[in-house]
Amino acid sequence: MTKAERELLKILKQQNLADFYWDYSSDKLQDRANKASFFMEENVRMFPPDFSLPEEEPIQTHFEIIGIPSRIGQAKQLYPILEELSGNKTISAEEALQTAIVLPDEHLLIPVLNSIPENISRINVTLGYSLSGTPVASLMDYLQSLQKNIRKTNDDTLFYHRDVIAVLKHQYIASVCPEETSRLIKEITERNLVYISVTFLGLTPLLKLLFSAPATTTDISDYLITVLKEMNHHLTAESAENDDETVSSTSLEQEFIFHFYTMVNRMRKMIHETKTNMSSDTYFRLLKQMTDFIKIPFHGEPLSGLQVMGVLETRVLDFNNIIILSMNEGLFPVKNAAGSFIPYHLRKGFGLPVQEHQESIWAYHFYRMIQRAGRVIMLYDTRTDGLQSGEVSRFVHQLTYHYKVPVQQKLSIYNISSSRVEPFHVEKNEEIMHALAAFETEKSLSASAINTYLDCPLKFYLS
Repeated sequence: MTKAERELLKILKQQNLADFYWDYSSDKLQDRANKASFFMEENVRMFPPDFSLPEEEPIQTHFEIIGIPSRIGQAKQLYPILEELSGNKTISAEEALQTAIVLPDEHLLIPVLNSIPENISRINVTLGYSLSGTPVASLMDYLQSLQKNIRKTNDDTLFYHRDVIAVLKHQYIASVCPEETSRLIKEITERNLVYISVTFLGLTPLLKLLFSAPATTTDISDYLITVLKEMNHHLTAESAENDDETVSSTSLEQEFIFHFYTMVNRMRKMIHETKTNMSSDTYFRLLKQMTDFIKIPFHGEPLSGLQVMGVLETRVLDFNNIIILSMNEGLFPVKNAAGSFIPYHLRKGFGLPVQEHQESIWAYHFYRMIQRAGRVIMLYDTRTDGLQSGEVSRFVHQLTYHYKVPVQQKLSIYNISSSRVEPFHVEKNEEIMHALAAFETEKSLSASAINTYLDCPLKFYLS
């Protein structure tokens, strides 16, 4: 609780407008060695409840931790887990309400929705999805790079080959004109083209639109709006031809395009009103800054169906089955640097939120979330790539070593098998012996050729 929230609650208490109750019945939330209890004693002392709540009977919770060497693989693992929980039969919305999927990493929302079994018909999503993680955002990034690296000559406009290929391979463009994009990528690769003319790329009206060069800031807005309208038009035509599942996915894609269209249109109006002129690079960077903070809300029925939510949305809610994805250190709890110029000691001295404050909030949400659950299944990514350590969250270690809670550990692996290589033999016939004899008279053996032969005679033959 922040200082502002505390002052507000003091006013409500003084005017007898509120009664206060704190959800901290779990022994782990009352443990002073646990950061989850960091502010709880002070909160209860300052705002005590008027009535005592009945004591709760302890619940025996079964914990599982599953390591998966893939970020998307965590979402795919949901399918067998949910099938097991549902008993491979169709369950009602009330039964599905007893299960919650918690996503510390919001970018897994779309893979999670695509991994829910067919026998669960009702789903409620109480999580905002970042617009920056959508396919339309990646297309805008590709178009930014395309316009940034453009070259103009006296009579032609040229685009850099890497930017061109990235745009042509995008899922929206490749689905609209698959034959043309494949042919262009093949020709660019085979001919080793570096800068490509706009006349070479304009095989279809959509490709002519994409590979055009807007001159002014207003032209850039019109360019993007026209591209977004074309994408929406093709998605609408595609949904009219496909089944219900594809229509649902297409509607989601159109929602993403609509939010981006709204933001570009808003930028166009602001630029027109202020009469601001800027480069295309500045325009796209401003657009990215604006869209990075946009969350797309999902609307559903909160009192029925499988619940898909973020960590903060689990407050004051209890479920019998909880599935937590991304139980990696750095994701749960999230590790964010304080975006402030005020040094740490000044922040702490004046009562401003610091890193310990954020860690205690995450710890409280975790232990409060699991205290009344009958089964908790946690999944984490085991890969070690770059800054990603593949380490499981500190909360799992705390449960295992500090509280001595039995946690069943599993590791999901992929069966990778290579194809059997057929043996390759070369018979020394007259033709080969004649070629070898040429080294005695016509040709000479270099040191590297001799080393190649000693390393592998077959490699020497094939070279």
